[in-house]
Amino acid sequence: MKKKLPDHKASCGNVFADAGMENANEHLLKARLVSRIQDQIDIRKINQTKASHLMGLAQPDLSNILNGRFRGFSVERLMRCLSSLDCEIEIVIRRDGKTLAIIPVLPPSSVETSRETRLKPNSNRRRITEPKILHQPDKPKEDLPE
Repeated sequence: MKKKLPDHKASCGNVFADAGMENANEHLLKARLVSRIQDQIDIRKINQTKASHLMGLAQPDLSNILNGRFRGFSVERLMRCLSSLDCEIEIVIRRDGKTLAIIPVLPPSSVETSRETRLKPNSNRRRITEPKILHQPDKPKEDLPE
């Protein structure tokens, strides 16, 4: 005896579109990039701390990304994360199944995103100091000529 399936609607292939989200295609692209990031972390057998260091992210940000909370991250930033894990990023342009162009977007490690590069110890970073007060309005202006 066959079981009857509950009422359902066939997917269009994009879970974000099925859920009625705006920018569904962009969300799907981001999800696919995040999936590749997770694959690279697994292949390298590294933890999130090491991976976030390689990608120039804080570990909690990487955790959010890998747990599906990637709205605040652009497609480009996710591609840079993959690039920092030695992946090549290309855009393939096709028409009627024929490849017209392959555009290299980010070759591996083409951008310096590692935290080590951005925050070198003893670098010539500007130090934040208290602003110099040039005029104190509460003091009398005795020294000013009239």
